[in-house]
Amino acid sequence: MKSILSTVERPAAIRFLLALCMLAVATLPTHAQSTYGAIVGSVRDSTGAVVPGAQIVLTNNGTTSKRTAQTDSSGNYAFNNIEVGSYALSITAAGFQTESLAVLELTARETRRWDATLKPGAETQTVEVVEQVQNVITTDVSNLAVTKLGTELVDLPVAIYSRSTGSTSPISTLTTESGVQTDDNGNLVVMGTTPALMSVTVDGISSVGVEYSGPVNEMFPSFNSIEEIRVSESNNNAEFSGVADITTVSKAGTNKYHGGLFENHENAAFNAGDPFSATKPKLIMNDFGGTLGGPIKVPHLYNGKDRSFFFASYEGLRLPRELPIVTSVPSMDMRNGNLTSYLAGQGIVAVCNPDSANIQTGCTPSSPGVITDTSAVPITPIAANVLTYLMPAPNYGSADSYANNYQVNFPSPISANQGDIRLDETISSKQSMFARFSYKNRQVSSAPDTSCTFNFCQTAGSPLQGAYNTPEIDEGLTFAHNYIFTTNLLNEFRGGYNAQHTSTTQSYSTAALQSEVGINAIPQPDLQ
Repeated sequence: MKSILSTVERPAAIRFLLALCMLAVATLPTHAQSTYGAIVGSVRDSTGAVVPGAQIVLTNNGTTSKRTAQTDSSGNYAFNNIEVGSYALSITAAGFQTESLAVLELTARETRRWDATLKPGAETQTVEVVEQVQNVITTDVSNLAVTKLGTELVDLPVAIYSRSTGSTSPISTLTTESGVQTDDNGNLVVMGTTPALMSVTVDGISSVGVEYSGPVNEMFPSFNSIEEIRVSESNNNAEFSGVADITTVSKAGTNKYHGGLFENHENAAFNAGDPFSATKPKLIMNDFGGTLGGPIKVPHLYNGKDRSFFFASYEGLRLPRELPIVTSVPSMDMRNGNLTSYLAGQGIVAVCNPDSANIQTGCTPSSPGVITDTSAVPITPIAANVLTYLMPAPNYGSADSYANNYQVNFPSPISANQGDIRLDETISSKQSMFARFSYKNRQVSSAPDTSCTFNFCQTAGSPLQGAYNTPEIDEGLTFAHNYIFTTNLLNEFRGGYNAQHTSTTQSYSTAALQSEVGINAIPQPDLQ
């Protein structure tokens, strides 16, 4: 008797624990929008008369979960709050042959229509309909939208290019759609809409940065864990809070185990050289990872077939790249006080000592304190130290060159590790829920911007100061619960959060730099 109770109670206990884990995240509030779609249609007979009371069964081809509906007095039916996926439809009515559609693909926030015409006959006879893939004008909704499926995202050449630049985000692939492009600042715009007027969500949870009112580019699941990305370009519902909308839907597990491994490789050996650089920058990109999805099964304890599913992915990026720096530094003669060649090129005829020159009259050959020997201009100790510790010595061009006379391939590696996991639970034909968690740790080293001289630049500096380090951690959590009370009474709860943590640092001590340069009068902040 004890073993029988154990067999019955363990699956229920495990399902309860899964449900409890998913419900635990429901207390984290944020703005959310639905990603579910709808399937609608009408049923008529061969004479065009409506068929009320026909029974319609909607079956998810991946999880075998079923929904049922009945045509109303006008012969219409509707399935609302339908998860993204592939479905089969069957229609039965007394005195008519059964009509079935084996495959009907539904994308995020899409309303699909399938109208059926029943033929007289016995219910045991079945008419199978094959849906033809074609471009149609949808009259059930007003907005215009395009959808990129997960397989398209992975196969697009621009996806490989985005990884070679150090990003594992799929957002750059959207520029392959008409009406989607980047502005002068590199921000994504849709149909001319500014980033601040766009709605961007991942599984219905906003991924718009509050600091700059644009999408957080790295706040996306891995390429291989995305079911689809949908871009609604115009006439959006007020629900989406934006003129244009970008919706990303994560991939869910099914009744069959599916998985794979991938590796993307790029090497500078296959790249063309830079005509403005003496050497070719190092570039060896390895993007690798794997996915696995299917029903949740624990041998001898729980069988989640038709009920509990998971999908998990990992993606790692290793990019030990180098970025070419070409800049102008003082020549060796200039560093030693010989400014003759430089002054001649600038058309300057006099150099005055600022301590004795007349500020009112300026610096002229007759000014007091004029320096006549420009081959031996005095250099203060502090200026000499600045040249030593902040200005690299020239390594390119002729000895008297002072323009673009320093070139270096600066090490600027990028690495990233990302994991995504999604759990789905079909509680009944009327109730389902899912939870997804994504985590990305991205480490970016960038070369200092030597071209920024007269403005404030966050990454300005000298190559001798080292690289700027910009670590970034992105995490996102979504929970959704869907309950179908009746055909016309639905309840969907969706909550979660997206978070981004960034900082910018440079690995040198300002106190040590002050000491090396010889400026010791600047007070240091109290960091205690």
